[in-house]
Amino acid sequence: MAPSTRSILFTSLLTIPSLILAQKTAFLEDFAILDEKDERKPPFAASTVNKWDAGSYPQFCYDTANAAKGTDDPRRNCEIANVEVFDVAYADCPDKPWTVCRCTDAQLSVDQMVNAFGRVPPGVRSHVVHIFILDGSRPDGSIGKSGGSNNDRFVIRGPIDDAAFAHESFHSVDKGFSSQSTFTDAYDADSCVPDNYANSSPAEDFAQLGTWLDYDINGVPISSYLDKDQGCMKNQLEAVRAYATQYIDLNTSECFDRRPNDGNVTPAASTGVKALDVDDGPAPPITFEFEDEW
Repeated sequence: MAPSTRSILFTSLLTIPSLILAQKTAFLEDFAILDEKDERKPPFAASTVNKWDAGSYPQFCYDTANAAKGTDDPRRNCEIANVEVFDVAYADCPDKPWTVCRCTDAQLSVDQMVNAFGRVPPGVRSHVVHIFILDGSRPDGSIGKSGGSNNDRFVIRGPIDDAAFAHESFHSVDKGFSSQSTFTDAYDADSCVPDNYANSSPAEDFAQLGTWLDYDINGVPISSYLDKDQGCMKNQLEAVRAYATQYIDLNTSECFDRRPNDGNVTPAASTGVKALDVDDGPAPPITFEFEDEW
C-alpha cells in the first residue's frame, strides 16, 4: 500500500504490552564496540552509484522529506530542494539496484551511506525497499543519532555507526518471528540480552541479535576481542541463527527480488510550477513502527 502524502501512521509494536515480561541483564551497554575498528565490521560490497536528476522522488522519500522532524520541531526532515536520489547497484546484486535518498545536510556522506548499507548481507538487504539518510540536528542544536523503520523502508538520522543499518534492516527480516514462541521461549531460557537496547521489546532484541550474528559471522568473531562468555544468550542466538542464517551468512546470503519500489513523485508537475514554488508547510511528523535511538 502506498504511503499517504500527508502522514504515515502505524501502530507501534512498542505501544503493545511487551511479550517479553521481564528485562534481562545486558551483555554490553551498547554496540559501539562492534564498530570501534574497521576490521571488526562485515565487508561492504563494491557498488556503482548513479545520481538522479533533481525533480523526481520515490514516494517514501518525498513524504518523509515533507514531514516535520517532530512534535517539538516544525522543521521539515529535508527541504525538497535538498533531497538527493541515487540508484546503487551492489556487486552482490548487480541487476537489482536500490533507490536510496539522502538529504544534503545529513551528517553521513554519500560514501558512508552506500558503504554502510553495503555491509548488510544481500539476503538481509533485499528485505529493504528504500532508505533515506537525514540530518540528526535537534531544536537545542545538539546532534542526535537515531533510526526509524516502516513497511520495509527506513531512515537514518545523524552520524550513526554502521551497525544501525543492519539493525534497521533486521526489522524487515523479523516478519513477526520475534513474537512467536520459538523466540520468546529462547528468551525465557536465557539470562541476558545483547545490550541495554535489546531490552526495549522482543522486536528490538531480535534486531540486535541479528546484528550481533552478522558481525560475528561476517566480520571478526566477537569472542576474539570480547573476552566474555556469551552463553547467557545462547538460546536466543541459536533461535535467530536457525531462522535467518541463510540471509546472514555471506557464504549463503543472496539477493532476491524485493518488493516493488515506490512510485515516483514529481511535485506540482500537473500545475506547471516547480516544487520549490509550492509550500503549504510541513506534514505532521511520521510515526515509525520502530523508532530507535542511539
